[in-house]
Amino acid sequence: MRLHLSRPEDLMRCLNPRSTVFVLMPDPPAEDTVVECVLVHPTKGDELMLFARVARRGTTLAGPGVELRFDPLDGSGREALLAFMRRTGRSSDGPGV
Repeated sequence: MRLHLSRPEDLMRCLNPRSTVFVLMPDPPAEDTVVECVLVHPTKGDELMLFARVARRGTTLAGPGVELRFDPLDGSGREALLAFMRRTGRSSDGPGV
């Protein structure tokens, strides 16, 4: 799945394994399914691959979807995400996880 996350708070949620991001999708996978997510830079098109787990399926006024909880990042994964965030012009100050 490709995710276009440009809001700073959504990008920060990728750093914190206790946070979730809700993603609209017509046929959401089952809870606890591991999904491969490709973050796409909002202006440059750069891509960064992360893994997430479906924390919850649900429906909003906009439609059905899932809450994704990103897997904890190791040191190199965290640095890659922070570098990606810097390229978006967003803050690189992540939570201490």
